[in-house]
Amino acid sequence: MTVVDAPGDNYATQLDAINAAGDTTGWTIPSDFSAQHGFVRTQQGTFATIDPPGSGFTSPFAINDPGAVAGNFCDPTFASCHGFVWISHR
Repeated sequence: MTVVDAPGDNYATQLDAINAAGDTTGWTIPSDFSAQHGFVRTQQGTFATIDPPGSGFTSPFAINDPGAVAGNFCDPTFASCHGFVWISHR
């Protein structure tokens, strides 16, 4: 088992999906509860933040074998929410 915590001072980290290469995607909430940030973590342990412009709440929930991530995000007031696809440029 591997315990995963996103870098920084965080209250929570959650993983939601893993692909065949061992890359994972999920979200983290900083200790000040100011937002929810998405991320992808490579099998080697490198993190990349996924925060679409204008987002306050990002929730990635799927990653395919090439590394594309799908999820949703909302503005900080939850007045507007959208889906997204993030494609890594490794």
